[in-house]
Amino acid sequence: KFNAADPAKSTLIAAGFFDTGSGVVDLTQPATLLVGGLTFNIPALVPVRGGKSFSHTATGISFSLIPNKSGSSRAKFKLKTTGDLTGNVDPGGSVTLRFTQGAVDAIGTVRLTAGRYTLGRVRGALRAPNTYLQRARATLKGGGKDAISVVVGLATDGSTPAAAFDTGLVFGDNLGVTIPAASFVKKGDRFQFAGNVGGVTKVTLDFARETISIAGKGLNLGAFAEGGNSVLVAVSLGSDSRAVRVRMARKGATMKY
Repeated sequence: KFNAADPAKSTLIAAGFFDTGSGVVDLTQPATLLVGGLTFNIPALVPVRGGKSFSHTATGISFSLIPNKSGSSRAKFKLKTTGDLTGNVDPGGSVTLRFTQGAVDAIGTVRLTAGRYTLGRVRGALRAPNTYLQRARATLKGGGKDAISVVVGLATDGSTPAAAFDTGLVFGDNLGVTIPAASFVKKGDRFQFAGNVGGVTKVTLDFARETISIAGKGLNLGAFAEGGNSVLVAVSLGSDSRAVRVRMARKGATMKY
């Protein structure tokens, strides 16, 4: 947020999440954030609340890193700072955010609108990566009664295409489904599918909120072990296909990432 009357009181919040990978990771190690033309070098983080989070505070800046308490190796970070952003962040242009800590190196680009950007609320704001996994949830009951829900972020140019795209989902070793473009019905800025193709019962391509939501039930997803057993999740939109491997954390019959 840019403060035109007093630029020194402008505020910046940058946040994201990453997967720390296999093995033991020391979350107290230094981190670096590049936000537009600004560089933030975070020294050794201090564990607080018994290691439930790690933080750093200094004049005009606060940084926190919070590991996923469910047992997944995903963690989220959040930077808050106050100061003059003039010349470092273009209020009408694009801003690149890069986060590095040890082996973690994640980068993405957003486009500001009137100096503001909120994921899922500013049309066409997300520039890169083109698609990325927001969350995945699987309910494992066995006997062909499993269910799944996946939400993927989607970069657009701010417009809604004239037609939908073939949309595919791969989850683990047992599920691989493609919903043909002709199966979608256009409703404003959304393309929606409701039916049953290989157990996938609902897909929404939302170009206003830049998300792809996929749900399925009556599935046989196989067996998954919490922690070390990674799960392949791949989503394709037309000719563009992106895949990641995640570790699911168990809560009752539900595995979540």
